[in-house]
Amino acid sequence: MAAAAVWKTAVSVAADRIIFGSYYIKILQLNCCGIFFCKEENSIIAQIIILMITSRLKLFTFLLLATLLPILGMAQVPKSITGYYVNSSGDTIMGSFPKYKDWTNNPEKVIFLPVNASESIILTPSNCTSFHAEDYDTYIAYSGNRLINPFTFNNGFDQRDSVSQYENVNAFIRVIFNYNDFKLLIFQHKDRFNIFYQKKNMQPVELICKSYSTGEDNFKTITTYRDQLKQIFIDTIIEKSLDQTLNRLSYDEGSLTYFMQKIYTVSKVKKKKNAIYKTSFFVNIGASLNFFSVSGDSYSFQQVSTKYNTTVSPVLTIGMYIPFERNFGKLGLSPQLSLYSYKNSGSYYTSINNSPHYTHSEFKTNLLIIPKVYITYKLVTNTNFEWNAGGGIGLAFVNGEKETFRDSGNYVFTTYDQGGKKNPFPTFNCQTGLVIKKKINFLINYSLPATITNFVSYNGKHSSLQFSIGYEF
Repeated sequence: MAAAAVWKTAVSVAADRIIFGSYYIKILQLNCCGIFFCKEENSIIAQIIILMITSRLKLFTFLLLATLLPILGMAQVPKSITGYYVNSSGDTIMGSFPKYKDWTNNPEKVIFLPVNASESIILTPSNCTSFHAEDYDTYIAYSGNRLINPFTFNNGFDQRDSVSQYENVNAFIRVIFNYNDFKLLIFQHKDRFNIFYQKKNMQPVELICKSYSTGEDNFKTITTYRDQLKQIFIDTIIEKSLDQTLNRLSYDEGSLTYFMQKIYTVSKVKKKKNAIYKTSFFVNIGASLNFFSVSGDSYSFQQVSTKYNTTVSPVLTIGMYIPFERNFGKLGLSPQLSLYSYKNSGSYYTSINNSPHYTHSEFKTNLLIIPKVYITYKLVTNTNFEWNAGGGIGLAFVNGEKETFRDSGNYVFTTYDQGGKKNPFPTFNCQTGLVIKKKINFLINYSLPATITNFVSYNGKHSSLQFSIGYEF
């Protein structure tokens, strides 16, 4: 289809296709569902990413798109924050930052709207010595060198000597500690971060940390930053017996900030506006729609390869939300624990010696215990309403799993293991949720089909769609 190669900028929904941004997604109207993420319908990528197997998974297709597509476009939405900046003459100008972002990397320019002004101005290190966003961060203008040698070992590590390498930067660096005219500042970049110290209003000085390779899979780290801090605070370190603490001091924002709090005997840096980075807990109860299917040698095991009914069971979910301390707390982790059971059965009819024959197969478990963790993103946040979505993985532990088989003669055969019950087994999940007035929590969770039993000639797969309501605190 030639039209499929045309890049789209709008979102278009039709009976058999979705166009989102620059991706062409086609849902096949066959006995199975398929998804194409491609520019051309006949591309190799499109042929690889056909993954839905049953018509029931069209529901999963919808949930997956509803969950993942917003996250694909989850670039941070700026917000207006009051604050001030100090110009190059030393004057303080009050106003607001109309497009302020909770940056991870350091900005080179910032939009500022002075009080009673009709037009905004652009702040750069050339016209601004520092700026402060109320209840968020303070940034200091910096023009100078930064070390670019790596200091952590990874697969791309190729530093072969200890010679320092520098690059010039012209940006605002974030204040992570400020007390008694002494500051710690951080510059973050995709390759590494750099931490500086500043006395009063002097030029920031970098705390040096770098590594280099000494052979295959071996490297050495140079921790000059410890010597620098010791030289500055030698009397305090001796007085407070911080020698061992300094010798073990890691090169990261949290460790260095904590060390400076020990030096100056100050309390932990206060949390940001409205405690948006506060961890919350929730307890939900609801219903789980449980699905079951069997694949394998259908000729020899037609009685178990039949279609199984969908059943409902109670579900209990306990969890917490841990926001990352950037991006206004919208991105975070959500560890959860879900408890529920399932019982699915199916019947098969055939003829033996011209006589009707009926078989009935049933799979059930007394309890499924599933610890899991999600990466979630808050798509909408305000005082009364939050909407979040995410995906995650888990590990399911089975208690009391049993397969029961009956034929028309009422013969009962029960098996517990027989060649490979999978316990525990991995689960893959997508989830969306609403929080009303930071108290009432609604969750919808879909668990993809996962092999829960692994017998000699067939596999049993379980999936679930869960709806729950609870309380967040």
